[in-house]
Amino acid sequence: ETTYRDESCCPPDWRGCDLNPELSWTKLCPPDKLNVFKRLIATAKRAVAGHSPYAERVALIEKSVLGWMLHSSAMYFQRIAPVSMTCPHVGSDFPWRLPPTSAGWRELAPSRGFSQIYGYPPARETQVKTAWNRDFLYVLFECWEATPERMRARRRPPDDWKIRADDSVEFHIDCNNDGDLDYFWVVNSLGSFLPYRAPVARKRGDEDWQSHVQASTGKTDTGWYVALKIPWDDMGLEPKAGEKIRVNFCRTLFTGQKTAWVPTQVGKSCHGYSYDNHRMMGTLELKSDDNRPHER
Repeated sequence: ETTYRDESCCPPDWRGCDLNPELSWTKLCPPDKLNVFKRLIATAKRAVAGHSPYAERVALIEKSVLGWMLHSSAMYFQRIAPVSMTCPHVGSDFPWRLPPTSAGWRELAPSRGFSQIYGYPPARETQVKTAWNRDFLYVLFECWEATPERMRARRRPPDDWKIRADDSVEFHIDCNNDGDLDYFWVVNSLGSFLPYRAPVARKRGDEDWQSHVQASTGKTDTGWYVALKIPWDDMGLEPKAGEKIRVNFCRTLFTGQKTAWVPTQVGKSCHGYSYDNHRMMGTLELKSDDNRPHER
């Protein structure tokens, strides 16, 4: 009790900060300290075995307090671990416009599920699939939705930033793998989309840049989907098998909850809401046509 009440256990630059996963599991209760607590509970269990009500009280603490701490700590370190996904090569006739149950998409392995941008479980599940050839990158978002009648989206022009408050998905790419955002595309559930090229990318290319992305949306038995066909020329890239590109996939729900393949705000207080933390991205590895996709 003295240790956890003593401010000296918290470095000066962390005092007064909002409690968040990074502060909790790397400063206040890092793995070594959590293991001490775990051993303490084990010792208490042996000491009170067969003695009621103490045995029941220790069991309750083990299940409700220690159990939650172990789970939350493990989830934090899992979410900040590097994430990668392979992207299989497909032919020029790939049926990208068809729904997720079609033969083309069905054969591809999905990504891991999304998390809230702070690393917590989402209210709605989302997963992505990708494919590529020398001309295009294809991206499929499968969005589970239990209450489609509550979804919120409008038909919008390509320059309407309010689209990010709709039920929508986003694809972000760091073309040069240098930690700077180059491009992203936002597509809502009605098929309206917003293409964006960051200032750092504008310096590398034509000021009159226009995206030639194509989008297809539709409903499924479990929710809705968005399929994208993105020309590599939009990004000035010449893709090669074996190349690794930093990317992220994101989704905004009508409730305002923001989720992502790689959580962008893990370790931050829950006052922000941005996907735009491009240090937190995963890796998309382009595979040759004799490789099947998988995630690690």
